[in-house]
Amino acid sequence: MLTRSHASAKPPRRKKSVIDLNQTRAFLAVAEELHFGRAAERLGIAQPPLSRTIKQLEDRLGVQLFNRTTRFVSLTAAGSALVEPAREILRSVEKAERTVRLAEEGDIGSVNLGFTMSSGHTHVSQLIRAMQQQAPGIKVELHGKVFSVEGISRVLSGKLDMALVHTDSLPPRLAGRVISLDHYTVITPKDHPLTQLDRVTVEDIQDYEFVMLATQAGDFARENFIHWCHDAGFKPRVAQAVPDSITMAYCVNAGVGIAVNTTPALADVPDTSLVATPLETGHEPTPLVLVYHEDNTSPALREVLRVAEEALPHAQFELK
Repeated sequence: MLTRSHASAKPPRRKKSVIDLNQTRAFLAVAEELHFGRAAERLGIAQPPLSRTIKQLEDRLGVQLFNRTTRFVSLTAAGSALVEPAREILRSVEKAERTVRLAEEGDIGSVNLGFTMSSGHTHVSQLIRAMQQQAPGIKVELHGKVFSVEGISRVLSGKLDMALVHTDSLPPRLAGRVISLDHYTVITPKDHPLTQLDRVTVEDIQDYEFVMLATQAGDFARENFIHWCHDAGFKPRVAQAVPDSITMAYCVNAGVGIAVNTTPALADVPDTSLVATPLETGHEPTPLVLVYHEDNTSPALREVLRVAEEALPHAQFELK
């Protein structure tokens, strides 16, 4: 009959068998050389410390890895089984070290870029092409339908690394480079009466209905246009609110109303029957700005900014 103390006794725990990198390198050196002297020379250490390291590894694993005699060294079955896993360990470590080094140098990584199709299509294409040529290890994650207000907010919060936005001013902690100065146009079907004019004023279009971006889009160009209409003494009548410039163009083509947008708005629309007539606003063109956070120290971001400096145009405009 077992006593209470014997019945409750637990078997002793086995020590965890964790192979460290020094032991892994030492094992592989001996396994590949099958000679402790040559393995020690290869590792740049004396033979006694190498022998101790191998003995510690065998004790840790609870197996004998090598058959040793005064004349030769050979692998046991357990030692042979460990060779490929040990090589895989060192390959993984080398890959991790290389990845970290490349990330620190800005050679690999990812950067999140927000933009709207109407404003950023051409410039984004130029940037991606240049990145593939100059820094293929960096992946630029694209986030479309990011309008100006949202883009600035997401860069400030760190949800985006950078964004292409229409704005003439930047909040504290954001930096930016003006890519282009976009003018405004009135977009109409090709048979519309306004196409007979070389230029259109805000007063010329006050009696028409408009296809406009939805209020929640937070688009700088939309807000500018509403402000100019207010200055001209009228409120634009919205025939249709749309989520993006491509939908806007299709609605204009269908005769729903006319639209006001920046010059690049038609760049992504395959239908060439639409006409863009310059709009006289009495105001400066709208800057398209590549914005980023001043405190973002990502090496990948700095590399994208370096490539963008060469690949994208630059327009002279002093942001507020």
